[in-house]
Parts: sequence; C-alpha cells; structure tokens
Amino acid sequence: MTQFIAIVQRYLFLEGLEKKEDQFVVRAGIFIAMLAVALRLVFWVYTQRYWDDALIACLHSENWARGLGLTHAVSFDNPLQGFTSPLGVLIPMLGDWVHIGWGIELMKVASMAASALSVLVVLALGIHQRVRLATPLLLVAMAYVAIEHHQILWGMAGMESQLAVLSLLLSIYYTVTLRAVPLGLSLAFCMLVRPDFAIWTVIS
Repeated sequence: MTQFIAIVQRYLFLEGLEKKEDQFVVRAGIFIAMLAVALRLVFWVYTQRYWDDALIACLHSENWARGLGLTHAVSFDNPLQGFTSPLGVLIPMLGDWVHIGWGIELMKVASMAASALSVLVVLALGIHQRVRLATPLLLVAMAYVAIEHHQILWGMAGMESQLAVLSLLLSIYYTVTLRAVPLGLSLAFCMLVRPDFAIWTVIS
C-alpha cells in the first residue's frame, strides 16, 4: 500500500498522503477508491449497459480501425462526424486498434481507473493544509465521488463522464496547491475530455 501511495503521489503530483497524522483517512480513502472500482465492475458485468452516444463515438473508431476513416457513415462523400469530445473517441481508437470492438470496453476500463483516482484526488485535496476538511466531511466527499449513481451509469455505459470528473478535480487540486505545470496539463486534459470546459480553463 505504501508503494501504491508513492506511485500515485509521484505521477499525479499529490501531496501529504504519507503523513502519519492522516493515515486513518488515507486508508479509508484507499478503501473507498477500491469500492468505487468494485461497484463499477459489478454494474458492468450485471447490466452490460451501452449508451447510444458511446456507440456513436465508438463507431467512428471502429471505422477508423477498418481503414474507412474517422467517420460515422462511410457512404457519404465527406466524413460524417458525431463524437462529442477528443478523448471520447481517442480512447476507443486505442482499443479498436488492438481489436475492433474493444474500444467501448477500454473506455469502461478507463472509467473504472478514473473513479479510483478521483477519490484519491478528493482525499489529497481534503487533507491539504489550505483546505483541511473535517474527517467526517472528507469521508462523505470521497464516498459521493465513489458511489454517485450518474458517474457509474454514464461512465460504465461507455461515456467519458468519469474522465471529465477526474479532469476537473485535478485542475481544482492544482489550482489550490499552486502547481503551475500540472495545472496546465490538467486543463489541457479538461479541454480534451469536454470542449465546454474552456469556461473553467479561462477561469483557472
């Protein structure tokens, strides 16, 4: 667990997860992060849900993998595009590049990983000296990110919704902690996952 925390802190530029005085809430946060992944996995296996917007985006990536172009329909002279964000189609493209049909499944895997990371970012934000949430309030915040049904519903139906949540949380964390380079990267991530996040990017 100590090695896991070190990896998360190193690559996400999070602070304070190793402090002894916060070990109870850190352990609770790791448990909640694992719960987030478990809930999404159960939802995936039990419902086999796919959302129409996700299927539209993945049809683009499947056509691309078949050599037909990044388009929804191949019978038109000009490409017909219908995906809502760059990451909404780039991640499925990676899956479909390996095997056509795996694109939407890769998005679900990415959503599960993003749910755990979202919980850990909330944890790091809550224990940061500039925020310092009370432990009960921080536990509620982490639990909300983990189990709020819309995040499970859309993310595990193939949408990039959980990635949008993660991108916003990261940008908020780096704004609070005054980390300029990670903030810039997180805002670029925001723009890739949701073009309308340009409003938040300008504010930050």
